[in-house]
Amino acid sequence: MLTFKGFLTEMYSFIPQSSQDIKKSTLPNKNKVAKLFDKIQKETGSAIKDPLAIDFSAPNTIKVHRGLSGELELKPLQDEFGIRLSFGNGSRGNSGAGNRGLAFERFLSKDLGLYIQTRSADADYKYPKFMKEFIKKYLDDKKDIEVIDEGALNKPRPLKFEGQQVYVGGPISNVGPTVTDITLKTNKGPMYLSLKMGGTVTFFNSGVTKFLTKSDIESGEIKQKEGKIILETLGIDPEMFVNIFQSYDVKAGTKRTKVQKNNVDVTSKVNKAKLKKFLASGVGYGYHLIHAASPTKDSITEFYIDKNDALKYVNPQKVIVQYPTGGGAKRIDVLIETPKFTFKVNIRNKQGGLYPSHIMCDYKIKGH
Repeated sequence: MLTFKGFLTEMYSFIPQSSQDIKKSTLPNKNKVAKLFDKIQKETGSAIKDPLAIDFSAPNTIKVHRGLSGELELKPLQDEFGIRLSFGNGSRGNSGAGNRGLAFERFLSKDLGLYIQTRSADADYKYPKFMKEFIKKYLDDKKDIEVIDEGALNKPRPLKFEGQQVYVGGPISNVGPTVTDITLKTNKGPMYLSLKMGGTVTFFNSGVTKFLTKSDIESGEIKQKEGKIILETLGIDPEMFVNIFQSYDVKAGTKRTKVQKNNVDVTSKVNKAKLKKFLASGVGYGYHLIHAASPTKDSITEFYIDKNDALKYVNPQKVIVQYPTGGGAKRIDVLIETPKFTFKVNIRNKQGGLYPSHIMCDYKIKGH
């Protein structure tokens, strides 16, 4: 966002996309800040396109994107430019987690490249513990290895329907080429690495606007066949689902109070076979799931998911539908306990409106 003289600005709301954006602004120290922008981009390989958030009323106190906290030292930059720097996202909101995930991908890609150069388990890795174990399990017997970074491709997996069954992308399949963030091409075939970071992360994120429509919700009845299948698979009562969105109160939604939820145990009612197929299609198989706690810590969980694992890992043991009460939420969550994961499937609007736009499946790995 460019901010020029005469425009109303908010604190840390000037988020330039280039040093030229800064030079065009009315910042009194714009030349110095532009040089700071370029130096950060050079040191981080332009990892984030908009690393600075600036308050026009305090141009010498600048926020640096939290996504760079794992690879950028602020003090030398402060000393060089005479500008007070701290990590923060300004008016971007809480967008740091995704970019910390990108930092993790870059660091791991560099470690894998270093292994190809050195063929040593004891090289100067960012993640020495993880690399030593990964090399021993998977790379020692590989002669030719090439690292291909693919995380930015964001390949879609829309919902698909066959009869009364809903799938993510289609029936359970080898989704390695679809979910890969780093692909290793080797003389023994490709290895697909799906990288995740943080406490709770997402397996899939698919659109639902065609199936759970605004017109159906406004009419008070889910009429679309596909919408009915989605709700039935998750054990969600259609009337209660519609009521959540019809009764949403903007004033209640803006209050900073914890949303109360009516937890309904539907374990004995839900069709576990259909739910299992749905979850299995979302998890898929044919890839290494690599989950890091932080891009700065060598605390990484890794396991390979084959076809049998995908079915075994997602067998539903307990299913709780969480209906928000009081009109303060425009989403619904379904908690699903399985042998390997705790899933939270949520249907909500993630585009700033009221009616549901996406179904998302977050997960936590049990025991990690």
